[in-house]
Amino acid sequence: MTSLTCISADSHVIEPGDLWLNYIDAEFADRAPHLVHGEDHDTFMCEEMELLPIGSVAAAGVPAEQITRHGRFDTHVPRGGWDPHARLADMEQDGVQAEVLYPTMAMRMFAIKDPPFQLACFQAYNNWVNDYCQEDPNKLKAVGLMPMDDIEVAIAELHRCRSLGLAGASVAIYQDADRHYGEPGFDPFWAAAQDLDIPVSLHILTERNPKLKRNISDGIVESSWIQRSLGLMVFNGVFERFPKLKIVSAENDIGWVPYFLERIDYIFDRRRNFFSMDLSRKELPSVMVKRNTYFTFMRDRVGVINRHLIGLEHVLWSSDYPHNDSTWPRSQEMIDYLMQGVPDDERRMIVAENAAAMYDFS
Repeated sequence: MTSLTCISADSHVIEPGDLWLNYIDAEFADRAPHLVHGEDHDTFMCEEMELLPIGSVAAAGVPAEQITRHGRFDTHVPRGGWDPHARLADMEQDGVQAEVLYPTMAMRMFAIKDPPFQLACFQAYNNWVNDYCQEDPNKLKAVGLMPMDDIEVAIAELHRCRSLGLAGASVAIYQDADRHYGEPGFDPFWAAAQDLDIPVSLHILTERNPKLKRNISDGIVESSWIQRSLGLMVFNGVFERFPKLKIVSAENDIGWVPYFLERIDYIFDRRRNFFSMDLSRKELPSVMVKRNTYFTFMRDRVGVINRHLIGLEHVLWSSDYPHNDSTWPRSQEMIDYLMQGVPDDERRMIVAENAAAMYDFS
């Protein structure tokens, strides 16, 4: 039982412009991702790939009519995004006592197609964010990035991140149709994560092959990627082979989950013969999803109302600080709204205890 009363299970750093210049292996120094100062805005570049627009990911607490897609790092990014001391002050202002940290710019680096370069970028980030958390390891716990092109390399990085003290691992939310997480080639990684008891996150905006041009309707259907990956894992027996594997659906919200659970059982029951599936009937697909998967959300009243259909122990609130969708600095007001009619013991589970149990906050 934790003494904490409010933990964000999904918040973000915003990497400083010189992170990779300072942390990447010397072999890749001339290719290090970096901040480019343009005429009217700054851009994070990873070789020829533009990462996420600064204005769109650094707008916590900014009124909607003032949010811009692009911006300057020095003027748009909250200091807490890259300065842990400032972050702790922002957390205190928001009534949040601890956070699980994900990257911002590095989320798009899952699209890097050069495996050694991707590994170098991920290791640089993992080392930097570990240093960041040393400001207060009891309040800040980070999720490391895993390069999945070579599974043995991924397993080695998983062990390295565990030895550093990182609290979780993040993989691309979706690979592609020809190489997906249900394939046996990924099994050694799932086995290692299960043995180490490391939660593996599939976070929004980490597709292996992201769309280069996005439009406003994309935000409505973001959860389709996690649904694809979960379906492939279930139908290919991953959760049967690894019943203690913990998968985290990060920032995909939760309102869709009850219907997904109903639908996955129907599809299995009605269509399994189409695909010559050999999944046993010892457990329904929905049972495996509910056992193996945990879900974070920010502002999802529908999901909270249906929390028992999802599984109360598997629902985790998050603030998403300092991103555009963040509830900061009014997270407590949002939590009060979301938890209307929710018993106090269930509220504590969703807002603090579930995250504390998963990420070992005391």
